Amino acid sequence: MTISQRIAAAVVAASCCLASSPWAMAEPFADWVILDAAVLTMDHELPNAEAVAVRGDRIQAVGTTEAIRPLIGPDTKVLQLRGKAVVPGFDDAHLHPTPLFDELSPLGTVPCGPDDVDDIDSLVARLKAKVAVTPDGQWVRGARYEDTKLGRHPTRKDLDRVSTTHPVYVSHSSGHVAAVNSFALALADVDADTPDPAGGAFDRDASGQPNGVLREAAKSIVLDAGPKRPSPSDAEWVEGMLRRFDEYSANGLTSIQHAGTSFSTFRKYALVQAESQQMRIYVMLRYGELTDLERMVDDHGRGDQWLKVGAIKMFHGNSLSGQTCWLYEPYANRPDYYGIPPARSQAALNHRVLEIHKAGMQACIHANGDREIDMVLDAYQAALASDPRRNHRHRIEHASVTSRSILRRAQRLGVVLAPHSYIYEHGDKMEAYGPERWPWMHPNGSAMRMGIPVAGTSDSPVSAAIPLRRIQSMVTRTSKEGKVYGPEQRVTVEQAIHAWTMGSAYASFDERHKGSLTPGKLADLVVLSDDPRTVDPMTIQDLKVELTAVGGRVVYQSEAIPDELEKLTNDKPKVAKGQKLLGKLEHGPARENSGIVRSRQRDDVFWMVNDSGDQPAIYAVRDDGTTYRKVDPKKNPGTHVQKAKNKDWEDIAVMPDGTLIVADVGNNSNARRDLVLYFVAEPEPDAAKAKLLKTVHFGYPDQSMYPPPRSDFNFDCEAVFTLGESVYLLSKNRSNTETKVYRLSDLDSKAYHLLELVDHANLHGQVVAADALPDGSRVVVATYKALWLFDVQDADHPLAHPIGRLPYRGQQVEAVCFDGPKRVLFTDEATSLMYEAAISDFEPYAP
Repeated sequence: MTISQRIAAAVVAASCCLASSPWAMAEPFADWVILDAAVLTMDHELPNAEAVAVRGDRIQAVGTTEAIRPLIGPDTKVLQLRGKAVVPGFDDAHLHPTPLFDELSPLGTVPCGPDDVDDIDSLVARLKAKVAVTPDGQWVRGARYEDTKLGRHPTRKDLDRVSTTHPVYVSHSSGHVAAVNSFALALADVDADTPDPAGGAFDRDASGQPNGVLREAAKSIVLDAGPKRPSPSDAEWVEGMLRRFDEYSANGLTSIQHAGTSFSTFRKYALVQAESQQMRIYVMLRYGELTDLERMVDDHGRGDQWLKVGAIKMFHGNSLSGQTCWLYEPYANRPDYYGIPPARSQAALNHRVLEIHKAGMQACIHANGDREIDMVLDAYQAALASDPRRNHRHRIEHASVTSRSILRRAQRLGVVLAPHSYIYEHGDKMEAYGPERWPWMHPNGSAMRMGIPVAGTSDSPVSAAIPLRRIQSMVTRTSKEGKVYGPEQRVTVEQAIHAWTMGSAYASFDERHKGSLTPGKLADLVVLSDDPRTVDPMTIQDLKVELTAVGGRVVYQSEAIPDELEKLTNDKPKVAKGQKLLGKLEHGPARENSGIVRSRQRDDVFWMVNDSGDQPAIYAVRDDGTTYRKVDPKKNPGTHVQKAKNKDWEDIAVMPDGTLIVADVGNNSNARRDLVLYFVAEPEPDAAKAKLLKTVHFGYPDQSMYPPPRSDFNFDCEAVFTLGESVYLLSKNRSNTETKVYRLSDLDSKAYHLLELVDHANLHGQVVAADALPDGSRVVVATYKALWLFDVQDADHPLAHPIGRLPYRGQQVEAVCFDGPKRVLFTDEATSLMYEAAISDFEPYAP
């Protein structure tokens, strides 16, 4: 079988169940693996998985936990996530990184954003602190003020309160507007007689005097007239940028695309990469650098997987949040105002785009207003007519105010969109454009439905480079004030993550190397504290980034992740309060223990089963983990259940008469229609074979789709126990932590049964095992986080009365049973260790 045929076979298997073996499985052991996770691969052939193996700087394999385990060697580090999410590393396709310096240092800029100042007075006070450490005549600069938070733009009179002996300049969050004091205006000789520049404007008071608010091209007139700012040394620049990258890594970014910079910055990035490879960088050079492109490529090449240049960035248009972008129809709040036209004509734009296109470069053009965007599309159309090139991937950066016709043109031309995703912070900026435009602003949803490539962007510092916040904005289209803007453009969580991973990788021609968790691709990945598909969409940004890895190397980890990833072997077992280590399971049941129950015939015998992939065998063990049946170590010590198959055995239970029930119920894909309970006569502990008494087939009464939507993945029952003559099954909910309680009372083997749904319970974790005392008075349930103890007062609601809880310390518990009324036994699948816990050591449960 060829490699492609093997991969195809794995994909077919994955369509009905998560792959039982990893794709393209390599023989060498992995360097580290992630197990028991909700893995969002962003690979359409295997979109969901449970485990990831990393070797070197590459993804080695992706699949189920049991499929990845063979890649664990004596030196493999193992991270047990117990349902937490893993996604590809986030890639911000448009931002403007700057080194992070202390705000009071000569190189620092004073942060004046919504989280930094509350009003004009506090903005003035914060800037005054910088005045105290700045020589007279030198710039005092602030950044990211938000006029909606302050109530208005600061004026020169406000900033004159900061200083009359320093030029003061504070940029707006958009980067397209700024405010300066009178000292700065005087340096530039700007007064009532100064005309507005092409492509810009000076705001003026009632008398016609400039009031200090500068828009677009007016900013450079004032900045260029002022003193030269101090420049950092290369060493200072590198140190400041590494501090910025630490901030990015903590937010889950593994790649960035710097929109609009110089060869000088490219060379400094090379110094950064020589110091610390933690961020992949795609550089969009400014148009002015195009003339030196050939020389630069001769000297440095286009780059590598860590740093490369592939695009030319241009402005053609103005700001959405600064209300300067050019529109076909007037602004809703100013019926005689259409924005500021671009300074460049259509002919001039066409010339520049064709120059970029013929140089073999990608064009990335900033355009917000619909009138600006059409001009850019005209230029792309002309360039492609002159010099056809299929895989050009020219981009429109921001693409804020669009229409159906604009998107159709972009689709026909093969243009990539990099829209804003900042509604959470800046939704109120859309008010100026009127509700009739909102359904076509930031058109992520429509573009994706039309098959237009969409990249995820922050445009930082316009909005924070926090991918989870940006994803929340794309999914909810809701501002922090709770107002929804254009719900027609909402996307699913998966689509938003795709934009921030594969979409951005495609936008930089990197989709073959990164953007998805696919074997052979770069091991850039992020661990999240929960599955973003299952939480309230308005809380996606509250998820924690717990680990960020780039090229298989951990560059950020939170306190939730061990200082050193846990090893499966050679580590001292972790034993929490109330737990006692009994021993280690021998090689048969140790393989992947998934269920345990005490014999009703002999108090010193415990019967166990293994998960999918094992023989259809049950194992008799003592409470120290040793097996009763002694055979050649190369042979399986289990007792073979005649005429049974092990598709995915998840638990074992026992009837009052001692009959064992083996539950072949594992249903990771939620698509199985062949769920079965095997009723087995209990054999002697050292018997080679066990007699199958009957087989009972069943299904779920509330399942109509196979598989159901991901939001309803709650048809995998891995916990089984009996009360009297009835069998109970508990679901392992992959959408949230609420388990469903099913019952089967009719055990006729000649009929197909639908379970009875009798109750629900929220145990704040995925349920994986359960057992009941022989008299039915108590039930113990294992989740990935803790053991739960229940008093059974009503057979219809066996989990209605929790009385105790016992948290674990690092174990991956998959099997639990009572050993009499005073203690429970449980096993750790990851280490094959067996533990006991006294009932008296359970923490009393208080709702």
